[in-house]
Amino acid sequence: MGETCRVYGYLAEAMNPESGGVPWEDQVVAIRRYNEAVIESLPAQDDWPPLSRGMFSFPPVTDFMVAYGGRMIHFAAGLKKADHEVDRWLDKFERLIHRLYCDRVRLHIEFAWSNARTMSWDQKRRSVYVFDENSPPAIEWEFNTSMTPSELEMRWPNGYSRMQKEYSIGYERANTLLPLIAFLVVDLGPQRIEAMKAIRSVFHLKYSEIKESPSTAPLVVRPLFDRLSPGFPDSLLQLLLRLKQLGASAKVYQLPDGKRADRYQTFHELPVDRIQELIQDSKVRQGGR
Repeated sequence: MGETCRVYGYLAEAMNPESGGVPWEDQVVAIRRYNEAVIESLPAQDDWPPLSRGMFSFPPVTDFMVAYGGRMIHFAAGLKKADHEVDRWLDKFERLIHRLYCDRVRLHIEFAWSNARTMSWDQKRRSVYVFDENSPPAIEWEFNTSMTPSELEMRWPNGYSRMQKEYSIGYERANTLLPLIAFLVVDLGPQRIEAMKAIRSVFHLKYSEIKESPSTAPLVVRPLFDRLSPGFPDSLLQLLLRLKQLGASAKVYQLPDGKRADRYQTFHELPVDRIQELIQDSKVRQGGR
């Protein structure tokens, strides 16, 4: 049986467009019918990775009881061995979003080989539009994700530079310097809660995401150096020392130059003294900053 990548979430339909003189309830019903028509236009059997109409469900157009604040359109799919196909699936999904009248979109992705991540698209509250069934909505979106820029780049080359272009999400492409590293927790030790707190302070993970993984996927894959978090290397060193004090065990691996990987076996282990050397070399290259 192959590994499963699960995608699921919702689209919250728009509720407050300019009416242009049309009664409010009639306008809402018109938007719902328009959105349904767009979704029904999706193929029943799509090319891989699929975005098909069978993935979507929604309440009846005239059901206002369960649609306070906007009707919820739900979607979900389980895709076989699709971890590295998600970027192509996202292209389809984003094109669909641009055709719909929605205020908010939430997408959850459960990867087969790494932690679950969330993406969201929110309509800017000053982005007012008029419903026109003959043209797509002119909505300005704000995009957010729990994935870091380095995670996006690791999984999908040019992934976050693409999103920067489409959504103007406000950060520059990281000036990444090798090495790319993987962080693994081998043993949380006797003071598990304190060890988890220390890990959270550096990687901003949920407690449920922090797991011992001596022989599976790494907890985090990211550059050791990038402009978005220049203090990370020193924080990583402090974390390793703190975990040692707590009786916990963690390892850092370096990805060989020019290669990509999802599991730590393709990385070379980096001891603390080697990390210290890399930090010092980087500071010298940057003129001591």
